[in-house]
Amino acid sequence: MTYLITTSDPHRRQLWRHLFGRDTLPVLTSRPRWQWLTGRQVETLAYDLDMKALPEGAVARLAAYVARRADWPYSYAKTAVQSGWTISAAGCRLLLEEETSVRIAKAPLPASALPVLGLERQSIAYSS
Repeated sequence: MTYLITTSDPHRRQLWRHLFGRDTLPVLTSRPRWQWLTGRQVETLAYDLDMKALPEGAVARLAAYVARRADWPYSYAKTAVQSGWTISAAGCRLLLEEETSVRIAKAPLPASALPVLGLERQSIAYSS
């Protein structure tokens, strides 16, 4: 099942529209999990993007963005992105089922706190 998240951060919303062509993103689970994100030195709550629910062009734009930001070759960034990518849960909220059944308006949605009860830290192993 795919879930949708949105952000209350206008800069992030603009970036999502540029990269993905939308201001909502498909994620694999309804709750974020503790993860180490690329380029971060601490664990943070993050969602896993549902890469299969994104159009191929959006994946390519994300890979190009990651390659520029991380100073990686595009082919490396594309492989990394295609194998799964995470989105920090900070400033994000899960859309309710009623909201996903209707086209989301372009107006910013109100911010709401993430429910963090019941979340457990998970150890994530990365292979090179």
